[in-house]
Amino acid sequence: MILEYEGKKPEIHPTCFVAESADVIGDVVIGEHSSVWFRTVVRGDVNFIRIGKYTNIQDASEISSPWGTGRFSTDATSSRTSSSVWAPS
Repeated sequence: MILEYEGKKPEIHPTCFVAESADVIGDVVIGEHSSVWFRTVVRGDVNFIRIGKYTNIQDASEISSPWGTGRFSTDATSSRTSSSVWAPS
């Protein structure tokens, strides 16, 4: 599901694959040739999330950036299945 949150809608490059059961919410940008797999949550509700080109976010992962921390940005990376990735403080 692709959801707008507080006026910010995810921007997903047309070459990306986003599984139907993935949730991409808010201030999120996903670069070219990247993929977001099944049951993954990418939540740009507090800070922005930038997933660069050629990045693979595997099944059941969670990416978010809580209050008072940094922001998440990457290129050419792969997450492990069921990973939780939080931006560094």
